[in-house]
Amino acid sequence: MQPNLDIHRHSDGSMDFDFYRRRASRLRRLYKRLIFKQWLAQATAITLFVLSTAKSLSCAGERPPQRARGLIRASALTMLLRRRVGGAVS
Repeated sequence: MQPNLDIHRHSDGSMDFDFYRRRASRLRRLYKRLIFKQWLAQATAITLFVLSTAKSLSCAGERPPQRARGLIRASALTMLLRRRVGGAVS
């Protein structure tokens, strides 16, 4: 088995534990930031979904604009004619 030559050492030959401690601390900070960013993105998406759903539910009782009401009436009439005639109406 070959010894690992990538070990950080002081000039006297002892292991540099501070190097590894700093590196581990830096990696922990990086992963904490990464996890927080992922959590924040998910929380933002859920909040936007809830707000848009609440808005659409609160607007459900409002009447559509005049142009949309005409289209709704025309499509309802078309559906009624299709049922009675039994054929396609254009």
